[in-house]
Amino acid sequence: MGQELSDIADPTASRARDAAPAAPDLDRPRLSVVVVSYNTRELTLRCLESVLAHPPEGGLEVFLVDNASADGSVEAVRARFPGVRVIANAHNRGFAAANNQAFERARGEFVLLLNPDTEVEAGALEAALEFIESRPRAGVVGCRVLLADGAQQSTVFRYLRLS
Repeated sequence: MGQELSDIADPTASRARDAAPAAPDLDRPRLSVVVVSYNTRELTLRCLESVLAHPPEGGLEVFLVDNASADGSVEAVRARFPGVRVIANAHNRGFAAANNQAFERARGEFVLLLNPDTEVEAGALEAALEFIESRPRAGVVGCRVLLADGAQQSTVFRYLRLS
């Protein structure tokens, strides 16, 4: 989101431009968080509460894209978190299409996709942003995922080959 197309083709192109710090864009948050939900009201509320309780420095905007939930998710989010930008779909558009709806509106320098069963710990968003900002050639960052009991969940798998 924060790179020009020419920078993607030539990652060194932005170095000269990035050498002198620019004035911060006060209308552009550092992070846009996107949560896609479908009938996950309570999980979604806990997810959004944790995100908003631990914002990173530099601003945050949060999107909920709801895929036609029948459990009152949209109404609950609008009532409890009026600053969250809600996109309420009339039918289930699917995970990828729902994320794209928020991407089209996101203003953040970085975009974070969160599943509604995620609860963000203190400092996690800031740490992820610091990590990717220190690696200008990185395009994607994955975070450590913990289960409810504190055990680490494996998020990397080897796929079987049929050959």
